[in-house]
Amino acid sequence: MSATIKIADHVAELERMGEKILNLSTGAPHFPTPPSIVTATMQALRENKTGYSDSRGIYQLRKRLCDYYNEQFGTNLKPEENILITPGGKQAILYCMLSLLEPGDEVLIPSPAWVSFAEIVKIAGGIPVTVDCNSENDFEFSLEQIQKVVTKKTKALIINSPCNPTGKIIKSNLLNDIHQFCKKNNIFVFSDEIYDKIVFSGYEHSSLLQVDQTLQNSVILNGFSKTYAMTGWRLGYIIGPSELIDGMVKLQQNSVTCPTTFIQFGVLNGFDECKSFPQHALNSYQENRDFLLKEFESLKNFRLIKPEGAFYGFIDVSKLSTDSVDFCFQLLNTCKVAAVPGVAFGNSGEGFIRISFATSKDALAEFVRRIRAIWG
Repeated sequence: MSATIKIADHVAELERMGEKILNLSTGAPHFPTPPSIVTATMQALRENKTGYSDSRGIYQLRKRLCDYYNEQFGTNLKPEENILITPGGKQAILYCMLSLLEPGDEVLIPSPAWVSFAEIVKIAGGIPVTVDCNSENDFEFSLEQIQKVVTKKTKALIINSPCNPTGKIIKSNLLNDIHQFCKKNNIFVFSDEIYDKIVFSGYEHSSLLQVDQTLQNSVILNGFSKTYAMTGWRLGYIIGPSELIDGMVKLQQNSVTCPTTFIQFGVLNGFDECKSFPQHALNSYQENRDFLLKEFESLKNFRLIKPEGAFYGFIDVSKLSTDSVDFCFQLLNTCKVAAVPGVAFGNSGEGFIRISFATSKDALAEFVRRIRAIWG
């Protein structure tokens, strides 16, 4: 059983006993889905848009997304060739790995990394290879770190920017260097850009499409869950070269058939009407992030890695414990706060915990008050 599940089980047990837990472990926006998307989805249901859609996803949504990326990055994406709508981001990553990997192929994953990357690689028969990032350098990674672990079996690299759990952003010059190196060595780059609209003041998100407009060895993974508070709706998408997308279509046809039809129409008709929502959400995350940065300056036993994007605080607790699982249980039992142990994101995350600041400022103030009272 994973550490995160053990902690989740303990949270549930405490709540059954009547304890009120301040749960900062969930990686989801605290806002409801924008009403325009809900309304458009209900309208799609009323219009009986409940049958199968094209296995690639409805054409209108694919075209809308291609138009957006083409306008933003000067690309020539085609809805018939370069995009696949999927039932969530995890499914998108699974299709990518199943379509590309042969048994024993290695996939490089900069660590700390989202917990599902390595597990999905294993499901597809691949071998996840960690690219350890240095906590002393706030988890910035370099091309040299990637080069050190490349072998003849290296088939792909997964990057995530902004990053869950560290909040770090890959700068454009490094992104270009990574692309050039991987292109030269016939390595596919999978870029998880699910947090691309959650970028804080002073920073800028760079898409892999900016350095590989023809998708020679690149795949973009994205979705609607974080930007539009739609985690439970399960709708993602993949942008990639036509040959690889064709292979993924076959996987979708023979597994889930297609994404949920009425949700696709709801997103199509709704997200153009809620253009202000991502900025509204970002303003809240920015305020919470800035609050935490200020508060942690006076917490002598903790160090917060400065978030550049996403909505996570990756907190160094090594002065108190080098066992992040043990510390999370201490935090839960003494402060009634739930967090995720850093080791869940790879060995590079040991000595850290992850909290989500996609919550109310009052909740974060209470979190700070509780840990200050116990650990100063």
